[in-house]
Amino acid sequence: GNSSLWNCILLLLANVAMAIVWLFKWVLFGANEIFNLVIQISVRDFGQYLNNPGVIKAWGVARDLVNVSLLFVLLYAAIGLITEIGNIDSKRIVKNVILVALLVNFSFFFTGTVIKLSNTVANFLYSKAAGDAKCDGAGATDKNCTVLGSPDITTRILKGFMTNPNDLAIPQSQPGEYSANYTLGSIIGNMLGTIILIIITSIALGAGAIMFAVRFIKLLFLVVVSPLAFL
Repeated sequence: GNSSLWNCILLLLANVAMAIVWLFKWVLFGANEIFNLVIQISVRDFGQYLNNPGVIKAWGVARDLVNVSLLFVLLYAAIGLITEIGNIDSKRIVKNVILVALLVNFSFFFTGTVIKLSNTVANFLYSKAAGDAKCDGAGATDKNCTVLGSPDITTRILKGFMTNPNDLAIPQSQPGEYSANYTLGSIIGNMLGTIILIIITSIALGAGAIMFAVRFIKLLFLVVVSPLAFL
């Protein structure tokens, strides 16, 4: 009768809600892939980009500019020593120039080492969060790897509070069995609640990806201009 018809309508709405949540799940999937890929590049593979010939060449240009500046300082000290101008402490200037020259010419090593140490700690925590996944690019077979082949840390974390969106959207007493105890309000409420959770999580992952990407660019820039820090 009317009850059976209403249950059929609820079942139809339940399947529509499941489809809507399934679509939103792809948004979360994409955010998860991007987030893990950015961490893979900015943390695990940072050393490859640090030793890129372009980065080393740019650092070399900054280093050479500083070295030329130091030559002018030495020339100034030499003039002071020769002319014996009283207010020029040539010996102190030479000592400082030698110290600065050492720091400038080894600045790539110093900054690179500090960054690598911090990334080593971050990489250890990252690997543990991803279950020590063995990922080697797209097509990796480890279940803890993303489709793009990066260790997947967010899926493992999300499992703690998010199950299959289909189950959250439409509570079921048995797999494939619709429970008549659920009302239209519970179907819509569960669907909206899941969608909101997915959107919030996706935004958080997107913001995290942007932060790590900015960090990656800033660190490379810091290495390139590190010689200028000692002027």
